[in-house]
Amino acid sequence: MPVSTEPPSPRSRRWWRQALEGEAAPGGAWIGITISVLVVASVVALMVETLPDLGPAARLWLDRFEVAVVTLFAVEFLARLWLAGDPQVGGWRARLRWALSPGVLLDAVAVAAGVYALTGAQVDATRMLRMARVLRLFRLTRYTQGLATLGRVVVAKRGELVVVTMVVAMLLLMFAVAIYHAENAVQPERFASAFDGLWWSVITMTTIGYGDVYPMTVPGRIIGGCAALLGVGLITLPAGIIATGFLEELKGKDREKRDGVAVASARCPHCGKGLGDHAGHPGAGDGATAG
Repeated sequence: MPVSTEPPSPRSRRWWRQALEGEAAPGGAWIGITISVLVVASVVALMVETLPDLGPAARLWLDRFEVAVVTLFAVEFLARLWLAGDPQVGGWRARLRWALSPGVLLDAVAVAAGVYALTGAQVDATRMLRMARVLRLFRLTRYTQGLATLGRVVVAKRGELVVVTMVVAMLLLMFAVAIYHAENAVQPERFASAFDGLWWSVITMTTIGYGDVYPMTVPGRIIGGCAALLGVGLITLPAGIIATGFLEELKGKDREKRDGVAVASARCPHCGKGLGDHAGHPGAGDGATAG
C-alpha cells in the first residue's frame, strides 16, 4: 500500500493551531489543560529547587523534570511557529509576524531561559536569564478566559494607561529631585543623590513607607505630604481604568449573547425555519419586492 505524502489538510492544521493557541477547538481542551498543569508544576519545581537543604536525589528528579518540560515547551513553540504560516499570504512572512508579537516573544524568552538553565551556568551576571523561566506563567493567558480578558482590557485601554504611567513617572522624578535638595544637607548618607530620592518617592507615592528613609526637615516633610496625597489618587487610577475596561468587556459579551439568542429564536416569515438555519428561502426575495 503506497504511503500518503500529502500535507495535512487545512482543517486539521486549523484545529491544531486553534488548540495550541487556546482558541475554541472541538475536543482540544485537553491540550490547554495539559500545558496549564505543566506550567504551574514547572514554576513550583523552580521554587522547590531553591531550598537550601534539598537532597541530591530530589535535585536529580527536579533536573529530569526540567529537561522534560523544556523539551515539551520547545516542541510546542516550534509547532506553533510552523502552524502560524499561512500558505496564501506567504509562510515565512506570516511566521515572522507571529514571532514578533509580544506574547510570543515572552514565550521565546521563557523557552530560551529554560534551555540556558539546563547548561548549569551559575554566573551572577546570568542569573536574571535563569530566573526568566518564571515567564512561563504567561502561557496561562492563552488557556484561561479571565486572564485572556485582562489582556484584551489592557490592550484596549493602553492609551489611558500610558498617559497615567507618564504622569506618575514625571511626578516620581520631580519629587525625587525635590527631596534630594531638601534633605541632602541634613541626611547626606541617606539622600546621597537624586537616585536615593527616587527610591523614597516610589515607596512614598505607593503609600508603602518602609521607614528606612524619611524626611526630617520642614520642606522635606511638606514634599513628603504632597507626594503621599498625590500618590493615593494617581496610583489607583490604573486600577480604575482596568475595572472600567472589565465592565465594558462584560457588557459587550452580554450584548453578543442576547443578539445571538434573538437571531436563534427568530423565524423566517416564508418557511417558518429559524434564521440561524435558514439559508435563504426562494420566495423571500420575491416577497420583499412584491407590490
